[in-house]
Amino acid sequence: MLTKQNILILALPRFDGPYESTSFNLAKEFARKHRVVYIDHPFTLKDLIRHFRRPDIQVRLRKLFGLGSPLQLLEYTRNELFILTLPVILPINWLPAGWLYSLLSRINDRIVLSAIKKAIRLLGIKDCIFINSFDPTFGHYFLKKLPAKLTIYHCVDDITGERYIAKHGALLEKKLMQKVDMVVVTSEELRKLKQPFNKNCYFVPNAADFDHFYKANDPVLQIPDDLRNLKKPVIGYIGNIGLRMDYELLKKVAIKHSDKSLVMIGPKDPREYQGAELEKIPNVHFLGKRNLIELPRYLKGIDVAIIPFLCNALTKAIYPLKINEYLAAGKSVVMTAFTNLDEFKGVTYVAENHQDFIGKIDDALNDQNENYRRQCIAKARGNTWEARVRQIEELIVAFLTGDKKIEDRR
Repeated sequence: MLTKQNILILALPRFDGPYESTSFNLAKEFARKHRVVYIDHPFTLKDLIRHFRRPDIQVRLRKLFGLGSPLQLLEYTRNELFILTLPVILPINWLPAGWLYSLLSRINDRIVLSAIKKAIRLLGIKDCIFINSFDPTFGHYFLKKLPAKLTIYHCVDDITGERYIAKHGALLEKKLMQKVDMVVVTSEELRKLKQPFNKNCYFVPNAADFDHFYKANDPVLQIPDDLRNLKKPVIGYIGNIGLRMDYELLKKVAIKHSDKSLVMIGPKDPREYQGAELEKIPNVHFLGKRNLIELPRYLKGIDVAIIPFLCNALTKAIYPLKINEYLAAGKSVVMTAFTNLDEFKGVTYVAENHQDFIGKIDDALNDQNENYRRQCIAKARGNTWEARVRQIEELIVAFLTGDKKIEDRR
């Protein structure tokens, strides 16, 4: 068992960002037993100028200029979870690789390190476990300057598919993985891709906030009006609507299942959305982004939940958060064969092609019964963030104690 530690998590997603994030879910779970400092991804000077009036910037304004304490204790978690807001950094992603990028990157790292050291002093931290959660643009120059007894890079996706950070991130990630003690990945495909850069590479899949999404099974929970009044049955997707989506498949689903409603719940990525043709189909409904707290109500009103991802190199490395969220809500899941998720055989419908996907929606509707619903819930119950943190803690203990059994998990 891992005794109480100071855990610093430098993360790409911000704690109050628009999407459910693996990084912050792990931070909240770690904070049940440990003292956690969640280091928010910094805003650049360009962000500040362009989006000055945005609420997420206004709420951080003093901290962005180094005024007052950079730390915020999240009291609603009832645990030792601190948010560290970093000062504004220089916008350098637009630069080509080369001496100028490297120089400014060092300056940004110094800004970040200075804020981390201040937090360490304020909290009286003598040693820590440092986790970089999918933010490889930082840490190259300050990793060894932290009082860290273990450094971990947490890879949650194929970085080449992340349009903004891929420009420099793909190369920086390879370099960072060679510097840290351990790499933790969220899919078997990612382990194959990342293990050549660090032999201590371990698979710990994503999970779900089971208790939250299980609320969809509550008989007194009300379905939102914008969903309740749609034609039944409802085929639903919840999540970001962007690069991963098979828009041609969605169009076929809407046309072939014209007697049903196809509902898309989530934000459209302005750089990646390609579904304009879908908006012309009368039984397709884009409901927009909804807060996390509302999602169980929407899931309750969905009859079949779908994961209509393209099958390509990017999606092959994905272990989607939503699969366990859907199952925790007791929903039938139809998905494309974008990656190997054999552990979900028996509780999901995996389609090999477009026609198969269309047919499996009918299968999912026809096969619904209480026993199947219980199987879905039982599967999700085993895939909680508590279970994932326990797996990571076991890896940390084994690594710190030199337990040779850890080699069997590579």
